[in-house]
Amino acid sequence: MDSGDTRVAEPLYARDAEAADGGAFAKKKEDPKWVRVIVVCIYLFTVSFAALLLSLYYIFFWSPTIEPYEDDSPERLTACDQGD
Repeated sequence: MDSGDTRVAEPLYARDAEAADGGAFAKKKEDPKWVRVIVVCIYLFTVSFAALLLSLYYIFFWSPTIEPYEDDSPERLTACDQGD
């Protein structure tokens, strides 16, 4: 039954041909694990540092001032007061 044909099948699609010879769709070599760990540590440090700076700003520099309403200002009037 074997016809003796040892021909290798050609790729049907262009991406299959590129993957076979290391083209754009070829599987990329994974970075070492330590590189990924360093990237995650740098990310966590920068996000935490930004949060720390923001909290220090709110603790030491930000002064919330709430200006009191005047007794007869229109913002203070309610529906009951407008009829008077």
